[in-house]
Amino acid sequence: MPAGETALTHVSVGNDKSPDGLTLAAAQAVPELKHARVLHYKDTFAPRASPLPGTAAAGRPTTLRYQAWDDSGRAKIDIQIQNAHQESLAAFHVPLRQVIQGQWYSVTWLVPAKVAHKVLNYCVRATDAAGNRGQQTCGKLTVT
Repeated sequence: MPAGETALTHVSVGNDKSPDGLTLAAAQAVPELKHARVLHYKDTFAPRASPLPGTAAAGRPTTLRYQAWDDSGRAKIDIQIQNAHQESLAAFHVPLRQVIQGQWYSVTWLVPAKVAHKVLNYCVRATDAAGNRGQQTCGKLTVT
């Protein structure tokens, strides 16, 4: 028996052949087919990521928070901290991982003392497993 048929053995429309009953059966079938790895689609949408602007203390660790999401549910994240001249002060690469819309993720950065009393650019960009690359999105990181 093909994998798709095997995955659907526990899904039933039952006696309810109404539009609602059929919709419910389809909603139950999709996770089963996904778990059986028989659903295939070409991922063409770029993921998105957004930094949470904030403040940090020079010479101290700070938590850089961001959100990321993709229709595939997985993305890798590139983070850059730049000075006013667009020179990179720090870079982080978060490997491909599950991302859920609305959830916050973070990395920790030890803020150099030399950037006290500066406003930095905190930028994030997400790339999914299919190679779709989202736009870089930046916010301000004010260092006290």
